[in-house]
Amino acid sequence: MNYLEKSCPKSASFYFTKFKQVLYRAISDEIIPDIPFLRKCSIKQQKPIREFLTEEELIKFKIFPHENLNYKNAFIFACFTGLRFVDLFKLQFSNIANNYLTFVQIKTKELVSMKLHKEAARVVENQKTITGRDSGLLFDIISYESW
Repeated sequence: MNYLEKSCPKSASFYFTKFKQVLYRAISDEIIPDIPFLRKCSIKQQKPIREFLTEEELIKFKIFPHENLNYKNAFIFACFTGLRFVDLFKLQFSNIANNYLTFVQIKTKELVSMKLHKEAARVVENQKTITGRDSGLLFDIISYESW
């Protein structure tokens, strides 16, 4: 149990649930005897505390000079769309039409369509100017896979 104590609550709960499933299977296959207390054992998940940047902080970030506008724009775009970084890496200009962003999320495989916030739409226009194109990847940034 020491290993699980060092894990984040969500991971610990996931691993412990899988472990319990293995034990339940062993009990149902009569490999081991029933363990009555097993049904009462669990790891409580706490709701994560999420912090968000204030509008003032975002404005300060926007005007702060940065040497790589692709990364700066990607961050601002993520702030105003709520996209995961994994989705940001794969985003194409073709995912944006008529001020709507439509794409399939990598993690959930769900189709998402949302109206772009005016700041996110400005980033798209800015990216067209920076990259000199309106097709292909929206952001030229390094993905996790290339590390």
